[in-house]
Amino acid sequence: MTDIPATTPSNRARFADRPRRLFWRFRRFFIRDVLVNGLCGSILVPQSFRRASVNAWGAEVDAACRLRQGNRFDSNLFSFCENTWVAESSFRNLGAGVTLERNVCVGFGSTFITRTHPIGPSDFRCWHGTPEIDLPIVVGEGSWLSANVTVLPGVTIGNGCVIAAGAVVDRDCEPN
Repeated sequence: MTDIPATTPSNRARFADRPRRLFWRFRRFFIRDVLVNGLCGSILVPQSFRRASVNAWGAEVDAACRLRQGNRFDSNLFSFCENTWVAESSFRNLGAGVTLERNVCVGFGSTFITRTHPIGPSDFRCWHGTPEIDLPIVVGEGSWLSANVTVLPGVTIGNGCVIAAGAVVDRDCEPN
């Protein structure tokens, strides 16, 4: 086995690219964690500023949406339509989009998870060697998700559905 010197062209290019990669990582951290999830998630920030900041980040939040404090977002892949209410301390793990259509209410502490992976071999089920799969979530018009609901990847909740507190939604729900 031969040692690769630290001055090979591939290593030089990788280390030369490091400041740019660190800049983008810091920028993503600063915008997402400090501004959107930190400052804008504060109870001291008015609704209008919170919506404007999230929209400036690249998400789509309607002007009539009520986005309460304390929500946490992993990415800007979400769309909240007219008259949508998102209560405090909800969380979105977004590798794919989450769409809340008109007149949807999301209760306190609800979680939307759009990223999953296949089950690994029997000796290590949560195996990280498999590729991640991103599947979008859609919540239909007029639906109500009560407190602490967890919606798993790829689920479509039909129009007018009521999801009970503490439910785990792992498959599509029929309308009404």
